[in-house]
Amino acid sequence: MKIELKEATKQDLPKVIAFIEEFYAIDQYPFDANKISQCLQALIDNNNLGKLWLICEGSRPVGYLVLSLGFSMEYMGRDAFIDDFYIQSADRNKGIGAIVMNQVISIATKMGIKVLHLEVEKHNERAKNLYLKKGFKINQRHLMNKRLVE
Repeated sequence: MKIELKEATKQDLPKVIAFIEEFYAIDQYPFDANKISQCLQALIDNNNLGKLWLICEGSRPVGYLVLSLGFSMEYMGRDAFIDDFYIQSADRNKGIGAIVMNQVISIATKMGIKVLHLEVEKHNERAKNLYLKKGFKINQRHLMNKRLVE
């Protein structure tokens, strides 16, 4: 099984948007295809914002991953947030997630990223266990946010 992260292009947006719709439906996140398309296009157009990858088994897309870039004083440099990571249900439990995490960690290291952040839904034990196996730690902080614009 050859798993590859393919940097997404404008031509890939319909497939990525379809994956996002499936992913967001799991936890009933709001889904607006037009707004999502604009955000994805911004990622494609500006590598300083982050990376958008299709996860492919051979040439067949099976999911997607968004890596958002930032800067951290605490970690003394560039940090990144794995914002979205989705593998379609038919392709789960095959080890693809572990392979993708290894690839993302390697790419982030080469990019000079000092720390990777992610969040996982409390009910998603399988994903949490994968992240723990890959060296992520549960910290004693609360992830908090305040939506400024709808």
